[in-house]
Formats: sequence, C-alpha cells, structure tokens
Amino acid sequence: MNKFDRGTLLLRILAIIVVIAVAWSLRSRAMNMLSVDYDEDDYLRAGQEFAQLIRTNDWSGFTQTNYRPEHPQLAKIMFGLSVLGLPEEPLIADVPITANPARTLPPDLLRAARTMSTVWGTITAFLLALINPLGGLMLAVHSFTIKYTSQVMLDGFASLMSTATALAYYFSKRQSGKKRNILLILSAVFLGMSASSKYLHSAVGFAILIDWFIVAKESNVIKKYFRDAISWGLLAILVFFICNPFYWIDPVESIRTTYEAVSATTTNPNVERANSPVWQQLMHLSMSVPISWNPDSFPIRADGLIFIFAIIGVMRTWKKDRFIAIWLFVDIFLLLVWRTKWAQYILVATVPLSFAAAEGLKESGKIMSDWWRDRHRRREEAAKPTRRETLRALPWLVPGLVAFALLTILPLLFQFAISLTDFNATSIRDGFDGGIWRAIRGGLTGEIPASAVDIGARANRVNYAGLGA
Repeated sequence: MNKFDRGTLLLRILAIIVVIAVAWSLRSRAMNMLSVDYDEDDYLRAGQEFAQLIRTNDWSGFTQTNYRPEHPQLAKIMFGLSVLGLPEEPLIADVPITANPARTLPPDLLRAARTMSTVWGTITAFLLALINPLGGLMLAVHSFTIKYTSQVMLDGFASLMSTATALAYYFSKRQSGKKRNILLILSAVFLGMSASSKYLHSAVGFAILIDWFIVAKESNVIKKYFRDAISWGLLAILVFFICNPFYWIDPVESIRTTYEAVSATTTNPNVERANSPVWQQLMHLSMSVPISWNPDSFPIRADGLIFIFAIIGVMRTWKKDRFIAIWLFVDIFLLLVWRTKWAQYILVATVPLSFAAAEGLKESGKIMSDWWRDRHRRREEAAKPTRRETLRALPWLVPGLVAFALLTILPLLFQFAISLTDFNATSIRDGFDGGIWRAIRGGLTGEIPASAVDIGARANRVNYAGLGA
C-alpha cells in the first residue's frame, strides 16, 4: 500500500468514526429527552413477557407468546434481552391499540430498551458508512430516523437487519466463488431476521431479486439465477421460521391470528381518522420531525434537504450501484401502497435514501465546482443575447425554474409553515383540506392567536402555534 492509499484509508476510517459519534450522540440526546410515544408501552410489555419466559426457563412459552401479533417476535425478544438483567416490574397494562401513549413507563426498563434501540440505530449508520461515509452521515442526522431508533420501536432492529441484508448482497456482487456464496448466505440469513422483526422491512429481498435477475440476464445465466434465487429465498424463510417460535406448533392458526391482527391495525379508528393520502409518506420523507412534537430533541432538522439531494442523486446512484437505487424504488412503492401511513414506517427507505442523498450532494458539489472553475472562460466566450434569442430560450428556461421551485423552494417553505402549527397525525385530514393555510394565514395576520401545544391531547383541527412553539 503506497502513501496515498494509506492516507485515503485513514481519512475513510476517520469519517466512519465521525459518523458513529454523530449517530450515537444525537440518538442518545433524543433517547433521554423524548416523551413516551405510541407503541412504546406495547413493545416494552412484550419485552417483559419474553424476559420472564427466559428467567423461568419456560421455553415452550415462546410458541404461545406474541403480544401484538400483527408483528413477528424477534425484535420483541431483543427488547426482552435488554431488560433481562433488571429487577422485575409489574407487567405494563394491556390497553387498546387506539389508546393514547402511556404517561409514564418503568424508567429503568424504558431506558434499557431505548438504549438498545440507540445501539441498533448507530450500528445501522455505521454499516452504511462502510460503503458511503457521507451517506452514513446523512442517516446519522436524519431526524425521523433518530426519533424511531431512540425509542422502543421495532423499526430500529428491523432497519439494522435489512441494511445488513443489503450490504451482504452488495459485497457479494464484488466477489466470486466461495466468498460470494458465503455473502449470499449471510444476506438470506439477515433477510429472514429482518422479516422476523417487522414484515415491511423484508422489501429489501425483492430489490435483491430484481437486481440479481438483471445481472443474470446480462450474463445469460437465467437458469442458474432461478436455481440459486429459490435456494436463497427458502433459506430466508427457514431463518424467519426459526426466529419465530410462535409459528412452530400450529402455523396455520398462527398465520390466521397474524392476518386478523394486521387487518385490525390497518383499519383501526386511528387510521380511519387520519385518512392519510397515498403520498403521505413522501411528506414524511420531505420534512423533518415537526418542532411541535419536541422542540429540543432534534438540534439538526435537515430531512427536507436530504430528500432534495436524494432526488438529485437518484440517477448517479443508479449508475454507481443500480441495486441501491432499486432498493429505494421498491421501498418507496411499498410506502405508497401500504394502507397505514405512520411516520415510523419510512425507516424502510431512509438508508437507501441517505445513500442517494450523498450522491446528490456530491453531484451538486461537482456542478458548482465546474461552474466556478469555468466562470472566466464563460465570461470571455459569452455574448450578449439578442431579444430574439432570449425569447427562444424562454420555453426551455421557464420549466426549469418551475421544477427548481417545486423541488427546492416550495418544500422548504412548506416545512417552515408546518413548524408554525401543531399539525400532527390526528389533524392530517383537516390539514390537507386547507387547515394548514387557514391556521398560518390567520396567525400571521393576527386574526388567530397562537395556541399552546399539548402533545398528549392532539386536536383534530390544525391550530396556529407560532414561532415560540
């Protein structure tokens, strides 16, 4: 290794260390400051149940226990491991899925489970940084990702497993023979564990199959692809089955229970009241966590910029590594068609989105650098355009300016406008029926006084909160 290569490697290592430090510090801050959110009581209770089964060596209980069966067991078992060494606490109350978040939870249990989520989120940013340090940094500062990887949510572990799945496949494409096969086996194992944590995160498997098929077609080895892909898929299913004892005794009945639970959660009154539009998850991806949710937990709110850079960088990502782009497209499609539009679901897509954003930032930097370097030549070569030439250019210039406004200025203005209100999941319907602009217009003109934000009692109508929210 020459001096230049050693220097490059050192810079890369330092960049990865920075990503780890940023990811951990931001998630630790959120972990300590965020109030209890929806679902945290559910998954912490599930962790308590599994911890008790381990303490009492009741291994058969794993085949019968799966609190909130709309989701598989593995991530809940991991939360059980996080609280295993702590003194037992009374079992958290079983409340309807439509109930408001718990006011309080056992502090020691909550901190232990949130710490584990924080570790998962930090490792996920680290894994992305291995192939794209700037992308890892984008993920490290992404506020919605920070929020749901610093609370007791299934999405942190599921995202870690889906990222491990993607990276194992990513590196397998750069190997051959035995090393390639080992990496493909690992990707199948991680895929099974991803599905065992939260079903939606198994979407990365479809992205792998699509890219793998394209590679096989380009190499004219379609028959080998189908043989290998079927074996790969069966291994992932086997791992899923192993990681979910709930399905061991009576798989048919367990699948029926899961189906009924999924149907109930996707049609419950909270979902009906939200009445989210198809594009709701694009809104979540294009804005940071609203200030009204918690003004102090997220010192960096750059999700909107990350989304814009991702749009810019999609084509560069496709050229650099088609698989990452396919992964992003599959995840976005899934988010659009899935009925439930809660914000935590976007963690399915934030890893490939951050990769694309990094490429978009690099592309923007290159364009600006080229522009700055060639400014003198352009000035010398440029001639004053005639009125006729200007008129001929307008049909090409105007659409570009409109596209720029739509992709950059308007999302930023919209995000700022949202921050002046108490817009939330409960008031989504009113917001998209004109409630956002009603509140902003009335607030800025003085017709509507700023109202205090009460996170525990979210209104069905959007209210003006002001800059002091």
